[in-house]
Amino acid sequence: MLYCLAAVGYTVAMVVRHGWTGALITGLVLLATTVLIAALLVPGLRAIRRRNAELAATRPGCGIVTVQTTLSQAAALAALPDPRRVGTAGPLVYGSTGIELWVLGKDRSLVKRLELPWSAIVDVYPTVVRNFRGTTVPGVRLTLTNGNFQDVIPTYPSELGKQARATKTPVATLLASDISSRRTAVWPRA
Repeated sequence: MLYCLAAVGYTVAMVVRHGWTGALITGLVLLATTVLIAALLVPGLRAIRRRNAELAATRPGCGIVTVQTTLSQAAALAALPDPRRVGTAGPLVYGSTGIELWVLGKDRSLVKRLELPWSAIVDVYPTVVRNFRGTTVPGVRLTLTNGNFQDVIPTYPSELGKQARATKTPVATLLASDISSRRTAVWPRA
């Protein structure tokens, strides 16, 4: 939406400054840019939705949200046959047995990179975490029984994103709350 407003404003400025010819050229360039961006983003978003739906079919009743990995998963990602960089997006699955983090493998299929049973998790809470570039962003921290932690950053939120917009609650807060409630339901010692 913001892009469209900026494009209209820029086009109007070009009409004032260069006349209708300049505005027409500017409008065509902006249209081509919009089509290119959509052509690059839409297939990726569809693939993410498809992979999450495949996981949901094999894990009924589980919560699934796409997250970005952080430095806390660096060792697990480096252990892949085709090592993945920190900062890749993949589904986080949480249900009756615990939490699983999946990433894309070399053949573009999902590979489980992290599996944590509820007994290994002490606490789940929203906080500010560092992404792979070192920038602080809202995320979710899983504190483990061994004193370590795993941070994840929710991205491409589907149902959580809709709920966040409706309730004006940050997505990380909703995700942490959902994970905590599922954990407490099956692991009451929390």
